[in-house]
Amino acid sequence: MQIKWSYLAQKFPPEVRKEIFSRLDDVVARGDFTLGTEVGEFESAWAAKVGAKHAIGVGNGTDALKLSLLAVGVKPGDEVIVPASTFIATAGAVCEVGAIPIFVDVDDNLCIDATKIEDAITPKTKVLMPVAWSGRMPDMEAICSIATKNDLFVIEDAAQGIMSEFRGKKAGTFGQLGAFSLHPLKNVSGWGDGGVIVTDSDEYAEWLKLYRNHGLVGRNTISITGCNSRLDTVQAVVNKYVLDQIDFITDSRIANAAFLDSELSKIPQITLSQRFSDRKFTYTQYENFYKDRDGLQSFLKENGIESLVHYPMPCYLNKPFGHKLGDFPVSDRHAATKLSIAMHEHMKQEELVYTVDCIRRFYAA
Repeated sequence: MQIKWSYLAQKFPPEVRKEIFSRLDDVVARGDFTLGTEVGEFESAWAAKVGAKHAIGVGNGTDALKLSLLAVGVKPGDEVIVPASTFIATAGAVCEVGAIPIFVDVDDNLCIDATKIEDAITPKTKVLMPVAWSGRMPDMEAICSIATKNDLFVIEDAAQGIMSEFRGKKAGTFGQLGAFSLHPLKNVSGWGDGGVIVTDSDEYAEWLKLYRNHGLVGRNTISITGCNSRLDTVQAVVNKYVLDQIDFITDSRIANAAFLDSELSKIPQITLSQRFSDRKFTYTQYENFYKDRDGLQSFLKENGIESLVHYPMPCYLNKPFGHKLGDFPVSDRHAATKLSIAMHEHMKQEELVYTVDCIRRFYAA
């Protein structure tokens, strides 16, 4: 049996591609490629699904973070608190606007440890940027309380958090702004890059819509200087189609994860990442902690099962940030033991069973 990490061929089979191409044909016939009608329709659907007043489509998930930082007035030299273990885009977006990422260790929920945030706050701190890592939610109640107490903004890196919840409230809607990615391997994805920013603020929404389109208020006139970070109409069409399937995607991933949890929890060499009754996780990746992680990964590969490590080196250890191994020990432990095994909405029961069987055989050897 072959179980591949990428499921895009299953996500976009011939009948789905035919439907999407028919919708794209309408776009081509109208020549409506730049901020076309479908972009507005997608934005309205996204805002409704997430529970935000506004959604603004942008060029990619990193731009969603960067533009959000600029919207709240982050300037060069300001500090933004981010998790020590995350994808480079989280800290990279901070650096792009000239600010300084300040790292805080994570917990075994794979998200920023809210109990360690206040120790990292300085007079230069402007923003708390928690990450909904792999469809998981950090303690957003505690994070927002810390932000209020210290007069800070909260910008959620919800790139992987579509439909995730903390106590019934969806990822991206806790802070002033929430940033999502539409990368092909996200739960809602297009045929290329894309991003979405959500906010309940009319002021931020108006500014973002201007800024993403050069600040234009007409064909030839600008009211602010901006950039070019428009969500393509083509990508809006594809993402709107996938967004319409999000309940199936979410429910299937949760069900598959529950099966894997029940089976893998019986294996002593595996420690499940934390689960909480007051949070809804949507499993952009399915990650736990494994003894002899590298050996297991090789064994799975030999048996046709693809897996990935997110990431072998924690974000904070990248050269530009000037840290050393050991500065954030939980992130270091995760990098050495964490594994993402293939798991998505299109997996069949026999594939899940086969995956568990292979893992059992490895640890029985």
